[in-house]
Amino acid sequence: MKPIKVGSVNYISIFQKTAVPDHDSKEHFAYKEVKVLDTLVFKFNSFIELGTPALDEIESIEINTSGCYGSCPVQKLKLLKDGKAYYEGFAYTSQLGKSYRKLSRKYFEEFAELLNYIDVKHLKNNYQVNWTDDQTATLTVTFKDQSKKIIRDYGMQGTFGLTAVYDKLMKLGKEWGNHLVQ
Repeated sequence: MKPIKVGSVNYISIFQKTAVPDHDSKEHFAYKEVKVLDTLVFKFNSFIELGTPALDEIESIEINTSGCYGSCPVQKLKLLKDGKAYYEGFAYTSQLGKSYRKLSRKYFEEFAELLNYIDVKHLKNNYQVNWTDDQTATLTVTFKDQSKKIIRDYGMQGTFGLTAVYDKLMKLGKEWGNHLVQ
C-alpha cells in the first residue's frame, strides 16, 4: 500500500496478489495468481475502490446469506425505497423467523448511494475466494426499470466496495435481531 494525493484528496494505492479462477485449467478448482493495482478512497466509513458513481435509481436491495462451516448467520434482508424492510433469520442469528419494520429512509438512501458509487450494475455477477467452507452472499439490486443485478459472492470478498455493502447489511441484520433498528 502506498498513500497518494491527487489535488487535495488523499487515496491509497494498493498493489496485491490475488487468486482468480483459472477457466483454462482442466482441474475443477484451479486458480491462478494475478497482480491487481487499485486506488482506494475512504467513503461510507470504508475503504472502497475509487470510482465514477452511477446515477441508477434503485428500488430495492436484498441480501441472502448461506451457512458456512461454522456459525455464519443465515438470513435474508430486503430493503425497499419507501422504507419498508423485511427480515428472515434462519440460523445463527439473534432473531429467527420473519419480521417486518418500517425504517428511516436514510438506511435505504445510504445503501443506494454506496451501490451507485461502486457502480453495482457493471460489477461481475460471480465472485469467489479460493478456499472452501465459507459463506455465500447473494445480492439482488432492483432498479426503477425493474431490471435486476444479481451478484453471487462465495466468501463475500468480491471487491472492496461489495465488502463494504455486505458489512453494512450484515450489521443491519444483527441490529435488527437486537431490536436496535427503528
